[in-house]
Amino acid sequence: MKKISILIIGILYCFTAMSQQISMSDIVSIKLPKGIEKLTKEKFRSTVMSSAQRSAIDTKIGKGDFYKLNRGLMVLYSVQGITPKNYLEQTANGLKAMSSLSGDLPPNYKSEIKAINNYRVLVVQYDSESLHVYRFFAVNNTHTNALNGIMEFNISEKDKETAILDEMLKSIKFK
Repeated sequence: MKKISILIIGILYCFTAMSQQISMSDIVSIKLPKGIEKLTKEKFRSTVMSSAQRSAIDTKIGKGDFYKLNRGLMVLYSVQGITPKNYLEQTANGLKAMSSLSGDLPPNYKSEIKAINNYRVLVVQYDSESLHVYRFFAVNNTHTNALNGIMEFNISEKDKETAILDEMLKSIKFK
């Protein structure tokens, strides 16, 4: 099991090392919901740290755009670089393997690759204590640009925030 964990982490690291994070506006546009507040990295970290709930978002994340939703948090970051044709499948398998390292998968774990606006998007969702978490990975058709994100919010807000995520994913346009 330890070897599998190291292998998965190594594979994910390789994908990150092959790519470069750049400004989202250079490679992708996405329509954000009304009422969303953009935060600095420092404000985002302090918001996560001051929350009574344990966040699924790594506060050490280096780059990206940080947001406060109605009752949740979100990070978006774009990646430029060649990704393998089966990037989304590999990412789905890696996330599932890492999520099940402690035994069972998290409650309500679901992973699905969707076709949205002629792009392929991996959407992974699960519950983490009193939070519902979405991780999403969108890749352009030439596998040279990607938009990744994580969104978390109170489980009681799941229907409302799921609708917001769906609208955002439908608005993705790679340049």
